[in-house]
Amino acid sequence: MTAIIGIKDGKRIMVGSDGMYTSGHFINAIDNIGESKVQRIDGSPNCLIACAGDSKIMVLVNGVKNLLDGKDDISFNYLVKNIMPKIVDVLDENNMVTTEDDEKSMECELVIATKSHLYLINNSFEVSECKGVVCCGVGSIALVSKYLELKDKDISQEQLIIDCLDYSVKLTPTVGYPLSIYENDSTKEPLIIQK
Repeated sequence: MTAIIGIKDGKRIMVGSDGMYTSGHFINAIDNIGESKVQRIDGSPNCLIACAGDSKIMVLVNGVKNLLDGKDDISFNYLVKNIMPKIVDVLDENNMVTTEDDEKSMECELVIATKSHLYLINNSFEVSECKGVVCCGVGSIALVSKYLELKDKDISQEQLIIDCLDYSVKLTPTVGYPLSIYENDSTKEPLIIQK
């Protein structure tokens, strides 16, 4: 299970996640940065993708060559018209799309952060552009609650994400450490917090 939070502060976007994953009846901690729920998209220096849900979906979507067509920033319309069909196709080809009453769905939510945009793709493949914050996963209620409590406090964006994720860990049994926080600037190493 997952808690993912993305915050856009001016042009700076940070995305953080917990480090627990479930496999069958087991809950395990991620111990390799390459397994993080937040990753760079297709080698792009300024674009991130995060997955709340089935980790196979993250692997498939992030494995699409030139997913962002070599761009480091994309508009809402470009995402919907050019990138969403690629995502739906690769998931459909790998039997990761469910169709009921002509409505397609997937077992996850995706957060995409580009150079200056923050998007949420929900499990029905609907895209929303987020102007300030996005929260998803089983820990999202705790994330939103803590974010609303702290958003006007004089703390850094990084600390805000840490505090929100920590609160989600305390309230949600299947959300846990390590925490990973990425910035949409590849010169910044991800921050990994063990506890």
